[in-house]
Amino acid sequence: MLATDIMIIEDDPDVRSALVELLADEGYPTRAVSNGAEALGELEHAAPRLILLDLLMPVMDGWTFRAHQLDDPEWARIPVVVLSAIAGVESAASLAADAYLAKPAFAERVLGIVSALYNPTTTCGSCGRAVLPRRFGDVAFCRRCMDEATDTERDVGGGD
Repeated sequence: MLATDIMIIEDDPDVRSALVELLADEGYPTRAVSNGAEALGELEHAAPRLILLDLLMPVMDGWTFRAHQLDDPEWARIPVVVLSAIAGVESAASLAADAYLAKPAFAERVLGIVSALYNPTTTCGSCGRAVLPRRFGDVAFCRRCMDEATDTERDVGGGD
């Protein structure tokens, strides 16, 4: 069965509530947890369609959660957007994340990336995972399949 909800993994209750409200206002079903360990428990019950992931959290941080997620072939297919104040695009790439947004993130950017990954119009040319549309070129690859010779840069945040 195709998952329809977005899992928000964020330890700050104010940020978590704001993300739930923002997405709910746009009609997205959500579920929210406060750390990676809770998120893994949720994945055992039902996988979401998309994950918004903070990195610095108690109990289990975003890096550890992502390592566990990538170890499971089913869970690894779930697109992940890293939302963090401490990491950059390089950290998102090292996590094989589909997108990165620096906190605080503008609502329009969050919604733009969520929309692109929730209802993808572009998929990886190799494995078929959802990817964000590219600014240039016709072929896009997810971080896991990217070949430096064919795809050295990827638009993960849109144009400013």
